[in-house]
Amino acid sequence: MRKPIVTVLLTLVLLFVSCNDKTKNEVDSVNKSNELAISNNTQFLEDDGIQLLLPENFKRYSSAEYEVVLKTLAKGKILDLEEKRLRHLRNIDGNHYIYFDKASKSTILVNTIPFAPILKQNASSILADITRDLSEFCKMTKQDFSKITGKYSETPSVQIFKSVHKVYDKRKKNSTRYQHKYYLAFSKDKNLIIDINTTLDFDFDNYLAKIKF
Repeated sequence: MRKPIVTVLLTLVLLFVSCNDKTKNEVDSVNKSNELAISNNTQFLEDDGIQLLLPENFKRYSSAEYEVVLKTLAKGKILDLEEKRLRHLRNIDGNHYIYFDKASKSTILVNTIPFAPILKQNASSILADITRDLSEFCKMTKQDFSKITGKYSETPSVQIFKSVHKVYDKRKKNSTRYQHKYYLAFSKDKNLIIDINTTLDFDFDNYLAKIKF
């Protein structure tokens, strides 16, 4: 992946797959041991011809709409950093989509970018970048974090890197949030970067098999 894009997208705290043929190119779930009830919340990335399936209650927001919501979710330094990141996401090469769940105050950010392979030998450096940038963010915001998982998987159609971290403030009750990051590279087509920030402790992998090109 191109370093400038990846580094900026990793920086802050605040992801799904099949290609062309719905049956032949359906992507296997990264983790089939924790099956969840899949919702019927279908969303379309109209500028990219991609169909997502998201958990219930996530709705599409424009950048302007989400900036209003963001002001109710964050303040001070965290708000400044997130507003800066959103401005950058709108300007990188590709398309940017925002989904938000009011009930759980959870956000899913999706970016499509030009194709670049995600190789197994690079997985450790991707995780190291995520860890470093998350460490810097938590230091600035006086929070703590711990890694839940970081793994690479591959099918003939897609290469996937996934990480999940728990972010929390030991000084506050009910402050825990979960940061999911998925990087997906489709064969000679394009990449998806999916960034989930949620209060819910769930396994999102089941939705990977339901995204279609």
